[in-house]
Amino acid sequence: MITDLSQVFDFDVALTGTRSSTATLNLGAAGDAEDRQLVLEVITPDGLASAGKGAVLTVSIVVGATSSPATTLLVTGAIAEASITTAGSSILQINLPRGLLQYIQLIYTVSTENFTSGHVRAFLTTEPQTQYNH
Repeated sequence: MITDLSQVFDFDVALTGTRSSTATLNLGAAGDAEDRQLVLEVITPDGLASAGKGAVLTVSIVVGATSSPATTLLVTGAIAEASITTAGSSILQINLPRGLLQYIQLIYTVSTENFTSGHVRAFLTTEPQTQYNH
């Protein structure tokens, strides 16, 4: 899989507490810059961990007509730390609908306790993966 850097939200960025993705992506007018199915993938190359092993993560997809998107498209259910501690764990893989608003950003919400270690990679692809190398 080749990942175009213009389609990367985060690449090996530490995730300790609630924050927005490093990048806001521009999908073109009416979200039609890509004529193939876009898949959002969020993975942790090294696993996420907290001191008390009780952190919970949700990922929100936010879209908008400006570079400061504010319309929530989707919020994942609560993702327990126990399911994302292994290197290469998939946090989210979802087909994005066509015709989204021009800009898209992710918001990572960490609750119960903050993560103390671990990174995320988040990107758009047309070739979803089933196995991750870290």
